[in-house]
Amino acid sequence: MKRFLIFTLLFSLQLFSQDCKIKVEKDAFNMTIKSKIIQNNLSAGLSCDFYKLEKSDEKTYYLSFFLNNITSQCLTEKSKVYFLLEKDEVQEFPYRGKIDCGGTSIIIRLDEEQINLLLNSKIKQIRILIESNKDFSISEKKDLLFKENLKCLLSDNKK
Repeated sequence: MKRFLIFTLLFSLQLFSQDCKIKVEKDAFNMTIKSKIIQNNLSAGLSCDFYKLEKSDEKTYYLSFFLNNITSQCLTEKSKVYFLLEKDEVQEFPYRGKIDCGGTSIIIRLDEEQINLLLNSKIKQIRILIESNKDFSISEKKDLLFKENLKCLLSDNKK
């Protein structure tokens, strides 16, 4: 039984690795490279895209969460994304943009420490706070896929 579980986990990780594709766009005017990975359906009603912007030696990482089947809401300085991690640790990621009404997505910026935390902790739940809280449970399978996509974006290998 134990061997079957290990095989299943390794097979699942292999499948996730094969699905990791990066779309790269180069902007010749401002000399930036934008890398993007699309992960649909992180949870029922929630999708996530991963972005890396590169200019010279600077790399900036972003997550963009899309709320499906929700009416447009206004992003403000009070808007946030929360991750509930293993051991019930909560990490808060604030929205840092301008007030934006009419959308159903929120973009957060990640630093290296936050990326390492998300890579090394099981994500149990994500809360999106725009005008009200909306909680999304994250399955173990989706948590592994999220981590694989984040690792893929961190690597310099373009698939």
